[in-house]
Amino acid sequence: MKKCFMAIIALFYAFISANLLFASPDTWTRKADFGGTARYGVAGFSIGGKGYIGTGVGSGVTKDFWEYDPAADTWTAKADFGGTKRTASTGFAIGGKGYIGTGYTETAPYFRQDFWEYDPDTDGWTEKTAFGGLGRYYARGFSIGSKGYIGTGYDSAYSNTKSFWEYDSALNAWTQKANFTGTGRSAAVAFSIGNKGYLGTGFTGSWCQKDFWEYDPDLDTWTQKANVGDQPRRYAVGFSIGSKGYIGTGETDDGDFLKDFWEYNPVSNAWLRRADLGGAERMESFGLSIGNKGYIGTGNTVEGQIGDFWEYEPAITKNDFNSDDKIDILWRNSSTGKNMVWYMDGAVRTSYDYLLSIKDLNWKIAGTGDFNADGKTDILLRNTSTGKNLVWYMDGDVRTSYAYLLSVTDQAWTIVGTGDFNSDGKIDILWRNTSTGRNMVWYMDGVTRTSYAYPITVTDQAWTIVGTGDFNNDGKIDILWRNTSTGRNQVWYMDGVTRTSYVYLPAVTDLAWKIAGTGDFDNDGKIDILWRNTSTGRNMVWYMDGVTKTSHVYLQTVTDQAWTIVGK
Repeated sequence: MKKCFMAIIALFYAFISANLLFASPDTWTRKADFGGTARYGVAGFSIGGKGYIGTGVGSGVTKDFWEYDPAADTWTAKADFGGTKRTASTGFAIGGKGYIGTGYTETAPYFRQDFWEYDPDTDGWTEKTAFGGLGRYYARGFSIGSKGYIGTGYDSAYSNTKSFWEYDSALNAWTQKANFTGTGRSAAVAFSIGNKGYLGTGFTGSWCQKDFWEYDPDLDTWTQKANVGDQPRRYAVGFSIGSKGYIGTGETDDGDFLKDFWEYNPVSNAWLRRADLGGAERMESFGLSIGNKGYIGTGNTVEGQIGDFWEYEPAITKNDFNSDDKIDILWRNSSTGKNMVWYMDGAVRTSYDYLLSIKDLNWKIAGTGDFNADGKTDILLRNTSTGKNLVWYMDGDVRTSYAYLLSVTDQAWTIVGTGDFNSDGKIDILWRNTSTGRNMVWYMDGVTRTSYAYPITVTDQAWTIVGTGDFNNDGKIDILWRNTSTGRNQVWYMDGVTRTSYVYLPAVTDLAWKIAGTGDFDNDGKIDILWRNTSTGRNMVWYMDGVTKTSHVYLQTVTDQAWTIVGK
C-alpha cells in the first residue's frame, strides 16, 4: 500500500538499514566423504532431513544407494536401487517418497525408461509406470507439489531432445507437457522454487549453453530468464534453498572443469556469484539441498573420479524485505507506533510500504531474521512491560502469521542483536543485561530456544553492543561495541560465544553520534558501519576493510527523531 508522503518524506531519504547484510557466511564446509566408491553420474533426492544418493560410474556402473544424515555427518548403505545398474539417470522426491528413472545402462536397452519409487520407511524400491517419453540419459527433473517432471536429455533416437513430461504420483501416470522451449539438450541443470520449475545450461550437441528457463505448470508454459553465470557449461549441478536457486561446477566447451557457484533470485531475475565450491574443479557431480543447506559431491576431476562431499551455507540478506538481495530500512515511529519499510538500492530509496502499526509502544522491534527458513525476513518484537517476545512471519511487508517465544520478564535483559552464532544456519538471539552486564546467546531452532550460552560479562554499562557482523571474514559472527562515555569503539572477534581476540576502531568522542547498525553498504563483501547523529539528524556510513575505515559518506539528514531505524 504505497502512498505519497508529500512534505514529510523530505525528512527521510536514503540511508541504509542498521542491520547485518549477510547473517550467514556464504561458505563451504567439507563433510564426510560419500559412503560408496568415488564416482560420477549419480542420482538422488532429499526426504525428511536426509539425503539419498546412488547409482553412477565408480570402478564400473553401479546401483548401490546411500543415505546421508547431515546432523550426524554419516553415510549409511541402503537397499540397492531397484532397477538395472546405470548412470546419468534423474531423480526427485514427492512427499515422503523418492523417485529415480531413465539413465544409461551397460546392457540393452541402453537408453532407459523404467522408473522406480523409494520408500525410506521400508528401505524398499517399487517399480512404477515407465517414463512416458523415449528412453534417455542426462535428462533432468524436479518436483512441484504432488507432481514430478522429467525432460530434455539424450534419447534413444540419438538426439538431444526437448520433450518434457509430468508424473502424477497419485495416479502413477505420465502426461506429456509443452516441450522445453530452448534448444534440445542434455546434461542441463534443473530445480524448483515454489510453484515454478527451472531448467538451463547443458549441451546441445555442438555447444554448451548458459540460457535459463522457467516452467509454469499451471499454464504449461516456458519463459526465458537471465542467463546463468559468465560462461556456458554442461554437466553442472544445481538445487534450491528456500526462495533461491543455485548452479555451479561443470565443463566448458574448451574442456575446462569449473568450481564457480551462482545464486539465482527469481524476484529480481538476477544471478549473483557466490563462494566457489571448496573442493576441486569438477563435472558430473551431484547436488541437493537438505533444509537450508546445500550439498555438492562426487564427480569427475582432472585427476579422475572423486568422492568428497561439501556443505554450503547460503548468504542471507537479513533485512531484505522485497527479496532483491539489497538491504532495506525498517522504521518504527516511537510516537505513533507506525512501522514502515523503505526498499533500497544502495543509498537510493526506490519505494516504500507501511507494515502493521503497533500502537502499544511497549512493543519494540528488537531484531530481524529468517526464523522460519522460508528465505524471507521476519521481525522479532519484545514487550518492555510484560516481557513477552514475538516473531512476525513476513512475506515482504505483509505479516502472514506470528509465534510467541519464551517470555523474559526481567526487563534488564534486552535483545541487542540476531545472527547465526553456532553456524547451524538458524537465527540466534543476542541478549545483554543492563544491570549485571552479562551477555547471553539463545541458540534457536525457529522460535524454539534449544539452549543458551554466556559470552564474557562486561559490567561497565557504558559499553553497549551496537552491531554484529563478520569483520575478519572467517565465517563467524563478531560483536561491535561502543562506549557511550568515552566514544571508543571495539570489535570482539568471536568463535561462537568465545571471544578469541579484540581490536579497537577509531574513537568518535562526539557522543551524539550513535552506531545504528552494520551491513555491506557498498557491496564489496565487507561489513561497514552506519552512524546516526541524535542531535543534528545527520547520517553517515563508514566504509570498512575489516576494522580499518577506508572512507566515509554522508547520507541525507533525517531530523524527526520519532522515526527510528529498528531491527538489529
